[in-house]
Amino acid sequence: MWGRLSRGGRYTSVRVAIGMCIALVALMGCASDGDDESGVASTSAQSDDGGAAAESADNAAAGRTQDQQDHLSTVALQDRAIERNGRLRISSKNVADAREDVIGKIKGLGGYIADERSTTRKDGGFDRVQLELVVPTDRFDEAMTSAGGAGTVISREQTAKDVTEELVDVDSRIDNAKSSLRRIRLLLGRAEKLGDVIRLESVLGKRQADLESLQAQQKSLTQRTTTATIDVSIRPMVKDEPVAEDTDEAGFLAGLGAGWSGLQTAWTAVATVAGAILPFLVAFGIPLAAIALLVRRMLRRRMATT
Repeated sequence: MWGRLSRGGRYTSVRVAIGMCIALVALMGCASDGDDESGVASTSAQSDDGGAAAESADNAAAGRTQDQQDHLSTVALQDRAIERNGRLRISSKNVADAREDVIGKIKGLGGYIADERSTTRKDGGFDRVQLELVVPTDRFDEAMTSAGGAGTVISREQTAKDVTEELVDVDSRIDNAKSSLRRIRLLLGRAEKLGDVIRLESVLGKRQADLESLQAQQKSLTQRTTTATIDVSIRPMVKDEPVAEDTDEAGFLAGLGAGWSGLQTAWTAVATVAGAILPFLVAFGIPLAAIALLVRRMLRRRMATT
């Protein structure tokens, strides 16, 4: 009997322990569910906040990108490489003074005279002057106006050529050529065989020549876009011939003048006709006169004999 009681007590204790374990597991499960829900909620909230922040950041980035594009567009328009040239033909009463005026104004604008060709008169003064002026590109318009003010402008021409893409292409090719030279020098320093050294030195020399040619093109383009050329031709001013005034005069003096003009016209006509006939008289008159004289003598002799 005591054994049954003891076994029953053990069974009861085991059941109580199992029930407590089940209750504890259930409580832990509820707590876990609560934590999961709170975690999901916090994660969702963080996700919403993060999405809003990301969207705000994207908008800000888009705004900055648009501003940068606008800025780059403005800079691109301002930094275009433009080659400008002009031609002026002017006349002046005093070519020497006009020449000095043009040279003084161009030097005042930071320019210089690249070439001059001139012709002089017998008295030593200038007859015609041809000047090739070089001025900074940003002073081109001012230089054209100043040079034209030295005399009367007969003709004015100017051209503008955009060489930005050509200049950018040359700059890019120069960078690539420099990178290629650095790699070849590095390989040359590591080369051990004589054949490799000779081959690399040949390639290095060719690439160096290509680089120097590109640098010369770059220098020429830079000079042509930072300075402008103006050809100025100065010649003497041609005096206008006086125009006879149209007057309506009458009276004795007017009639005398008209008669005298008519007489001069008639005399000119008679002289013209006489001049035209004279060669024929000389050519045919002398032989005819000789024949007439001979016939007359023959008739006189015949009458004398009878």
